[in-house]
Amino acid sequence: MGVARKSLVIADEEKRATAIHESGHALLHYFLPNSDSLHKVTIVPRGRALGLALSLPDKDTYSRTYGWLYDRIVISYGGYAAEKIVYGQTTTGTAQDIKQATEIARKIVREWGMAEEIGPISLGEEEEPIFLGREIAQHKEYSEETAQKIDTAIEAILNSALEKAMAILKHEKDRLLKLADRLMQIETLEDREVRELLSLPEGKILLEEGTA
Repeated sequence: MGVARKSLVIADEEKRATAIHESGHALLHYFLPNSDSLHKVTIVPRGRALGLALSLPDKDTYSRTYGWLYDRIVISYGGYAAEKIVYGQTTTGTAQDIKQATEIARKIVREWGMAEEIGPISLGEEEEPIFLGREIAQHKEYSEETAQKIDTAIEAILNSALEKAMAILKHEKDRLLKLADRLMQIETLEDREVRELLSLPEGKILLEEGTA
């Protein structure tokens, strides 16, 4: 997590925006069936980050399913979605989250063979700094049609994950704001404290189909 920068002075307005952002990440952990459990959420600055929602796996694992990867993308969009819902716009603080989401989606399609539209085919080396299909076409002898399919598959995953994050957090807006308010007061909450604050039962909470 890095060393806490408690001496950093942050204006209340920006601190509130960070609390909203991190609450979005944190809250989604409780509503996604394949995600790891939330460990703690904090708005104490560490390194270059103004806050952090940290999750821990329930057991050791050495490979990941599509479900876990997809839920990880949804969580990555949690800060973006929360800012959009509360403020109607987003901040530059979402940049790293968007990059992470895009990188996972890119690997799902190009490396791990998990996109049905593309199939179990490796499309590019892991170390190549390439994100979308059209860029692949410039470096590899792929057809424009294949490049377009790659773009479409990546965009479909990202759009679906963002829509899910937005739907859950809109439905749980009261809890989102309550969690952000509490973070403004004490800055760091562990999983048990979040559950007590928001009256969340143990285990995952699955919303009705169509809600999220």
